[in-house]
Amino acid sequence: MIERTNLSHPPPLREIICKPIDSSVIKEIRIYVKYGNEMSSANVVFESGAEYYYPALDNNTIFQCLFADSIGSTFNKLVAQNDRIRYSRLD
Repeated sequence: MIERTNLSHPPPLREIICKPIDSSVIKEIRIYVKYGNEMSSANVVFESGAEYYYPALDNNTIFQCLFADSIGSTFNKLVAQNDRIRYSRLD
């Protein structure tokens, strides 16, 4: 039997995996879409091997990164350089 220990946070609605073939910075982005929210969480794996978890990213920011001419540059500008966005290094 699987027991959920934290009932206040349901599992994500879906997981979206993006592996940009044209980025020299980002190897993979896993987006966890949340229920009824304009925010999602994401794991980002960089070409260096470092992996970071972002628990709350605005969906519009994710959209801008995924559809930008340069995913790495846009991610750096909108996410990495934004002091208000929380993250944790996983490796």
